[in-house]
Amino acid sequence: MARRESDSDSDSSYGYDFTAEDEELISALVDRVARSPQPPRAPALLQNLASTSASPAQTSAPVVDPALLDISEDDLDFDLAELESNFTVNPHPPAIPPKPAVLVDESISDDVPNSNKRRLSPSLTRDLEDGHSSLAAKTKPHHPATPVDYPNVQYPDISRALSAVTKPSEPSKAEEEGSGKAPIEEQRSPLRRFRTFPRKPFSVSDLTAGAWCELQYYYTLTRLPGGKKTRTEAMKRGSEVHTTLEREVYTPVVVETVKKEDAWGLRIWNIIQGLRTLRDTGLTRELEVWGVVDGNVVNGVIDVLSYQNPDPELEEDVISSRGNSQSPPGSQQKVIGVSEFFPAGTPSDRIVYITDVKTRASKTPPSKVQVRGTIIQLFLYHRFLSEMASDKLDYIALFERYALNPDEPFSDLFMAQIASLHEEIFGSEEDSSSSASWRSESSDSEAPTDYHTAVSTTSKLNVGDEKSHKESLKYRSLRALIPLLKFEIQLTFPKGASSVGPIVAVQYRYRQRGRATSGDDEVNNEDDERRNGKVICTNSHFVEPSILDLYLKDDMQWWRGEREPRGVPLDEAFKCRSCEFVDSCEWRDNLDQEAIRKARKKTEARGGKVAPSW
Repeated sequence: MARRESDSDSDSSYGYDFTAEDEELISALVDRVARSPQPPRAPALLQNLASTSASPAQTSAPVVDPALLDISEDDLDFDLAELESNFTVNPHPPAIPPKPAVLVDESISDDVPNSNKRRLSPSLTRDLEDGHSSLAAKTKPHHPATPVDYPNVQYPDISRALSAVTKPSEPSKAEEEGSGKAPIEEQRSPLRRFRTFPRKPFSVSDLTAGAWCELQYYYTLTRLPGGKKTRTEAMKRGSEVHTTLEREVYTPVVVETVKKEDAWGLRIWNIIQGLRTLRDTGLTRELEVWGVVDGNVVNGVIDVLSYQNPDPELEEDVISSRGNSQSPPGSQQKVIGVSEFFPAGTPSDRIVYITDVKTRASKTPPSKVQVRGTIIQLFLYHRFLSEMASDKLDYIALFERYALNPDEPFSDLFMAQIASLHEEIFGSEEDSSSSASWRSESSDSEAPTDYHTAVSTTSKLNVGDEKSHKESLKYRSLRALIPLLKFEIQLTFPKGASSVGPIVAVQYRYRQRGRATSGDDEVNNEDDERRNGKVICTNSHFVEPSILDLYLKDDMQWWRGEREPRGVPLDEAFKCRSCEFVDSCEWRDNLDQEAIRKARKKTEARGGKVAPSW
């Protein structure tokens, strides 16, 4: 019966524990092998091990190779794995009896070293006919693998065919820099890299950023996370002013959206609500518009729409000085609408004017250079709103750009919430009268009109009630909602583009320094002016379509990758003071070198000494 021995039972440093009787048998075996004809020899080290392990008291004198006399104990400390690797197998060995099986005590766990596992084998007297097989079995933990003669298989050489179809590897960044070529990613135009599907479309801010500094905006797109400017405390204060002004007109109502079509339906409902608020109160804020520039969809949000002309004198002077040939945009087109059936002075004859709100940390009016980008922004708003008023915007193409399905039904939860806010979604023959009565009630109320934001909340209408009217609900998809939007636009702009005033204005408000407060902070009268921002000045401008066309033509050349982005000229270097890329701007470095060169040239022209450039 096999048993596990303790560490103290094994005094041998060679990894085996022969008894005196076993050693005598081994010596006899070695003596017989030395005298008999030699079969194919096992490794010499195994024979040396058998010779040196004989008992010192043995009287027989086996024949030993003289070279073995110089072997020390250190020479016998070998690795069995190395022994197996050095063992050369004859490819045509003579037929020998099978090796006896080696039994291992299964009660000994595998994590015990081999030197502490006792191996059991049949009596060595039955192994004398096999020469070295018993000794190898007792020394090695496993039998060596039996060599197998495999057929000589030859495979065809397909390296040439593989090299023909292998995709050429892209050059590394170091190779591209060494060759002087820009990386492949940078070789694409900014339009392809940043404003092509699946990335978001253009915004008005994208197109007006070049009026300040194209290079700064290029660095923003390529170096900052998400291609967005780092939000500063001044930007937070400006957003707070806009939010406060917006809350003067609207009361927020949270609406939960389930799918992206819901979110877009909410945006359209907000436009409809904004147009109704404009007709009822004479002013609306944060109205979203879309347009197309050079075949690309552009999105923008107008700060203020109102019936108040910001500068009637400027409009009159420009129109009178230019005569009939330079009349306001769209005035030469005669549009037959509902206004033709009403006398002058009625709401159908009113003109809508666009105003943008900007905040400043200084109470001084801005310079012309600082207003340049805002003028382009207002001109774009005017063009987009005029195209929507003239029913020139392709809404289906707009939905395709945003990967929207215009026929996807809105979710039941979204429809339930909208139904609690807009009664006209219940289909009936009195849709128009219901809408008119809702607007009259809204205008009579002193509370601000509701507007809707896509924030998760609980519906105000029971789902069961909504299901009962499910079959009679209108405007259940984007395609079904567009006719209502067009109808509201026609009511607000009965003369089409002529209903949009030719004067646009920008109102500058003072943005006090300090921490921006959260929306949950209490508002008192002392903080009201700080939140709203005191008006510094209002700049009015007559819309010039030709100026906008020239700017867009030049700006789109950079977006299409037809030229490199430009930095600011030397006389506008003050813009660099607020730029976060000032320390790594190549354009600024070139300007500094150019300024030094011009200064040296002037000094040389006056005959003075020029300091060496380092």
